[in-house]
Amino acid sequence: MGKSLLTFFRKISTPQWLLILLVAGISVFNIVLWAEPYIKQVRRDYKIESIFANYWKTEGAESFRAVGLKPTKKLYLEELENYRTQYLEKNPPLIPEKRIAKMNADFKHWWETGGNLSYVNQGIVPDNALYQRELKKWVGAYTQKLLQYQIPFVPAEENFANLFIYWLLLPGILSLISCILIFSFTSYHLERRWGALKILGLFIAANAIGGFLVNALVSTSFFNGYQNEFLKGMSLGLATLLGATARGHSKDEVAKKTTIVAGLLLMVDMIINWFFNPGLFGAVTILSLPFFGVGLLLGIYMPYRKQTLEEQKEELLEEKRRNKVDPYLQKKNKTRENLSDGLAAARRGEYEAAVQFLTDGMQALLQEYPIDAVFLKSTATDMVSPSLFMEISSTQWLEWGVAANSKNIPEVALLFLEKSLSLEENPSMARKALFHIGEIRVRCNLDPAEGKIRLQKVLELGDKDIIAVQTQKILDRNFLDET
Repeated sequence: MGKSLLTFFRKISTPQWLLILLVAGISVFNIVLWAEPYIKQVRRDYKIESIFANYWKTEGAESFRAVGLKPTKKLYLEELENYRTQYLEKNPPLIPEKRIAKMNADFKHWWETGGNLSYVNQGIVPDNALYQRELKKWVGAYTQKLLQYQIPFVPAEENFANLFIYWLLLPGILSLISCILIFSFTSYHLERRWGALKILGLFIAANAIGGFLVNALVSTSFFNGYQNEFLKGMSLGLATLLGATARGHSKDEVAKKTTIVAGLLLMVDMIINWFFNPGLFGAVTILSLPFFGVGLLLGIYMPYRKQTLEEQKEELLEEKRRNKVDPYLQKKNKTRENLSDGLAAARRGEYEAAVQFLTDGMQALLQEYPIDAVFLKSTATDMVSPSLFMEISSTQWLEWGVAANSKNIPEVALLFLEKSLSLEENPSMARKALFHIGEIRVRCNLDPAEGKIRLQKVLELGDKDIIAVQTQKILDRNFLDET
């Protein structure tokens, strides 16, 4: 598994790594924004406890003893809580949502306890519109310092310039995980086709157009109550990239499993937006499907980038690696294919084709090393069957028999030699077959009595050549062994 994972990482190109690092950077940016106020709050709590502990140690506990009270643990905790309450009343909350809630409450209290009269003295009617306008200024003086309140797109504010950056912020941890997975998945597949710049351009454009359409949907009665909510996240840009990933120029260009994964990731992101993110993201969910459809069309019609010379060479090498075949294995498979086709053709009565297949196959089989003795024997047995009426010459059978004998497979050699002898009409060639049959049977103890008969027949047919001399030596040696 480790080796396959290493191979996968090696396949990731530099532009693909840059895209993945981009989404990783955005993720870190969001995590830091979310965590920073809570870290500050933890530090403040620690500071409060540290200051009070020092006070209690130096003078607090002693002040209770001076009035006759024992400074118990319970008393310490009560006084600590009182000190914490006083400290927090004098210092605003560090978590933005709590700070804004307190600012709203403080402004309302000021307005209702005479603050509105300051406008009356200026000749201004302090109505609800004025209240909302002044409250927005009051809170805005704080939020304008915070990125998490300045980056999002807010339909009610119509801050359309933010359409190009709102996606840098994510609405929650589930959306963060979803975006990491989807962006990495689509970048890996699309960079090879389009290149990093085209992906980023399309991604940003889709998010910007998507934000504009969300603004249009919010103006309808169904989403009208969400005009003051913040639009964040990459969902619409990612839906477009998923659609493009799911389809290429040709129908079979993209693997079926890639298309299925793209569809599943889209559904997961839609479920997160609909069930786990604020109401405004219902509009995002609705728009995700048409944006996925646009991505499909782009996948079909968007021109591919031109490959660099290095990429072309690498692709060619990869194709060669995929198509690389062991020539020995290829020849071995072809040999068995010929023998199988030859026997099948013979059984169908196609004898001419059968002879060609079997001749080619057996010639190659007898040249293999190491030789497959079991397969050779089963094939030879089928070939010499009297039910197959093939016109293979006796000379050919004799040649195969001699070759099998040289490979030290005497049983197969005898099958071929006996077949050769049964077809041979030339006395000279018949003597050669008889000699080899007799020699093998005597030497290998395969019915040696029959072997002697064959050797005697060799002498009967002529005793003046080298074959006769060799035959006589075998018979004499066998006679001495018996005595």
